[in-house]
Amino acid sequence: MLITSGHEASHLQSSGWRFLVYQENDKLLRLPDVLARIPVCRATWYAGVRSGRFPASVSLGGRSVAWRASEIDSVVAGTWVFA
Repeated sequence: MLITSGHEASHLQSSGWRFLVYQENDKLLRLPDVLARIPVCRATWYAGVRSGRFPASVSLGGRSVAWRASEIDSVVAGTWVFA
């Protein structure tokens, strides 16, 4: 996944790269908040992350991770495109 601007995104999309344009103030959600929005069990969630069905986590340092709220919202809305 690549963070990019809109102009670069159209070029990368035509070359087959998967991209997202992130908002500057995108809220980060911890796993309990993610699972409250997407009703799957923890094991199913992590299997989906490994397969690309669900978005990858963002490292917060150490063993802490979170997910971007915009990506979780796109999964809920059915607009998340997975590999």
